[in-house]
Amino acid sequence: MILPRAIASRGGNFRTASAKTSMMSDIVSTGPSSSIVTWSLSSRSWSSRPSSSSSSWSSLSESSWMPTRPSSDHHSRRRQYHHHHPSATLHLSIVRRQRHPPPMMMSTTTSPSANDDAAAGAIPGLASLVKRLRESTGAPMMECKRALTSPDVNGDVDLAMEWLRRHGSARVLSKVSGREANEGLVGLSIGTSAACVVGASSETDFASRSEVLSNFVQEVADAAAAAAADNGTTGIVNDDAGVRAFLSETIIDGRSLEGMLGDAILAIRENIKVESINVIGASSRRSVLGGYVHGRSSPTSTCGSAASVVELVPIVDATAAEEEEEDDGIAAARAAARRLAMHVVAASPRYLNASDVPADVIDAEREIYAEKARRGDGTTGEGTRSPEMIDRIVAGQLRKFFYERYCLTEQMHMVEDGNPKVSKYLADMGYMVKSFILVRMGG
Repeated sequence: MILPRAIASRGGNFRTASAKTSMMSDIVSTGPSSSIVTWSLSSRSWSSRPSSSSSSWSSLSESSWMPTRPSSDHHSRRRQYHHHHPSATLHLSIVRRQRHPPPMMMSTTTSPSANDDAAAGAIPGLASLVKRLRESTGAPMMECKRALTSPDVNGDVDLAMEWLRRHGSARVLSKVSGREANEGLVGLSIGTSAACVVGASSETDFASRSEVLSNFVQEVADAAAAAAADNGTTGIVNDDAGVRAFLSETIIDGRSLEGMLGDAILAIRENIKVESINVIGASSRRSVLGGYVHGRSSPTSTCGSAASVVELVPIVDATAAEEEEEDDGIAAARAAARRLAMHVVAASPRYLNASDVPADVIDAEREIYAEKARRGDGTTGEGTRSPEMIDRIVAGQLRKFFYERYCLTEQMHMVEDGNPKVSKYLADMGYMVKSFILVRMGG
């Protein structure tokens, strides 16, 4: 059976309606309207009708299909098939939805490249300049473009960097200031005569692990350690005024740390704040400094989620000959100091020794333990213990549950084999702990 080309080309899946009628039909649909075309095996003729209409059927001869020139209007396009019949002429129309493309609108708008050139004042190589500025500052692309196309910059990268510091940082600071910053980063710097631990806060953990923040915190730590080595200034600076003064007064390669902080905020787009600057200076020539950083964020900096520094000093004064012998064992002392710094991060001591605990803290703890001792343990009645016995119980509980928990020298060394007491382990080496610092940021 030969099908009309127009119907066959539309992929009709002809199916037998009934074995008795021997009719084959298909619905040809190309849009909102469709036509049903049927072939009769007995009369060898075609019949068609609109699928949405109940009009009578018209018979067509198989050999009489001849396509005519298509006609169209603004709503639909019709492909008509003209049939030459002795008694009638029939047009079978298959309607397709007309999909006109949107009319071409004449516009005077210039192309994007023309706009860019006009806005940039025809700055040659603007794209490469934006890329270079973005790599140098970490600022967003549109911010870099705005800086380069500024009238007082006109494509100069150095001037654009200054523009970003004046305008971009100030705008970002006004947006991010006041936001809650619960994450952060800790930086460590150790020299021969001074060490520093810096804590900086950020809004997200993503920012705290970024290379931009790591480099800035490392710069602050190195600058503080170098300043302490030069002028002997040690201690803790954790107030806003003191931190701001240090950042504004410290100049590195012609730029202040305060300006570097603005660059970091501009690049990360988060609220970043230096919370504390903690410096330890060597108390003598024989002092040994050791530090440890936990959870390092970058292989190029000593920054992480927590850091500590300890200072070890010899227990007794030495003669000149003994000092020469001590120089041979300085490497072992430094290794011991670093392991003790690791213990500090793990154990989180609050005080150096029992004598450093404030009196009001001891009185509060003593009252708690005394109350427990007076109540008894269930085997003795309340009030049956003598005051002397209660004092001994309180002293033992303070040593076991407070001093050994919160005082560094009384803790069990968590890094050394056998977990000896810290004070005893160092005494066997001829050293004692002079001071320590522990800073932890974020979760």
